[in-house]
Amino acid sequence: MARVVFVQPNAQLDFYGKYSMPLLGSFYLGEILRRRGHQVKVICGSVETVWDGQWMNPSLLEADFVGISAITCTADRAYQIADEIRNRNPRARLAIGGPHVTFQPEEALAHCDAVVRGEAEQLIVRLVEDTSVSGIVEGGPTDDLDSLPFPNFNMAPPLLRYMRYLPMATSRGCPFACTFCSVSLMFGRKVRFRSPANVLDELEQRVTEGYRRFFFTDDNFAANPDRAKEIVEGMIRRNMKIRWVAQARHDVARDEELLKIMKRANCYYVLIGFESINQESLASFNKKEDAEDIVRCIERLRRYDINIHAMFVLGADGDDSSTGIETSRFCRRLGLDSLQYAIMIPLPGTQLFSDLEAQGRILTKDWRLYDGTHTVFRPLKVAAFELQRMWEQAYRKFYTPRFFLSYLYCRHCLRKWHKLNANFVQWLKRIDPRPTGPINLSPV
Repeated sequence: MARVVFVQPNAQLDFYGKYSMPLLGSFYLGEILRRRGHQVKVICGSVETVWDGQWMNPSLLEADFVGISAITCTADRAYQIADEIRNRNPRARLAIGGPHVTFQPEEALAHCDAVVRGEAEQLIVRLVEDTSVSGIVEGGPTDDLDSLPFPNFNMAPPLLRYMRYLPMATSRGCPFACTFCSVSLMFGRKVRFRSPANVLDELEQRVTEGYRRFFFTDDNFAANPDRAKEIVEGMIRRNMKIRWVAQARHDVARDEELLKIMKRANCYYVLIGFESINQESLASFNKKEDAEDIVRCIERLRRYDINIHAMFVLGADGDDSSTGIETSRFCRRLGLDSLQYAIMIPLPGTQLFSDLEAQGRILTKDWRLYDGTHTVFRPLKVAAFELQRMWEQAYRKFYTPRFFLSYLYCRHCLRKWHKLNANFVQWLKRIDPRPTGPINLSPV
């Protein structure tokens, strides 16, 4: 029996804090190993200290195997943790996996024994039990998602105190190829689905465990509308007294029958990545939608009284200095409930990253800044500093005092961002000083 610890590092410039959604991969892998008889713990850095520069979580000092998950904005932190574990617990075998290292494996290999590219469920047992497995290891897709055990969140007790919504994934993959997104590159263009019965069985188990609020983390819960209906109808048929949130594309609103039963089943929010109201920007993203699709989607979801959390990206080549403000006006005019802005992130592995790097427009490869709240590339129509300013102004324009609690929270987050990023703001002013008129980006 091995003592196994999975680590999900927190972002070093953490904008969202303790309420960040945990990654599900560690909990799937942990349960596979637990059923083999291994002792497993998951440490989520957002709610539990991993290493603070001096003190290290004792579980890591006692571990035989440590698996670290790395998305791009946590990659540097993952490497620091791995290096420190090597110093303090040299007998532990170290593996790093996740989207970032899938596309930057050589970078990661300098800090661990094995780098896992892609999905790890099919090789995690061999990785832990066979000490000869090392280097860059190719994972493979799990074709039968029903064969996986349900994630075991009891492996991370501190996390349970902070999860407002329990995450669940009912599919993997995305048939689209948006230029800024790594999902289809990581999980494939073919969508793999769990069966409706399997999803409903997990929901029912979670309800018996005391959970009542759920977040479906699929990139598009309604990728197959008929299957989505089966799941939602099953919630109603099994009389589940739950509240749930899902992610979808704009085309979820095309099926009014689906919207009706989603409302009956107590769907609270739908999160939709509209990305932009600028047609030129949508085309550059390869988004396969237009501004009229966005309007129709919002109007129809509101007709069925389903709340919308809209997500937009700022900084595409079609965006100018007015894009952020115009987007906020557009959303207020349509009566949106909430929104989220991200500065465009050129994630390694994506077409966007390749294009910007070829054009010499990447300003930094400090991965800590690749979190959607920092400008890390040179925009086309505005200065980098102005794009940063646009991101802040867009939030301010939408979250006015009429959204009182959200207004206060927005201001709190912006103050926190400025406190953490004073040096970054000064650097951005210096590195892309194109004149764009008077700018005031003082702390709020």
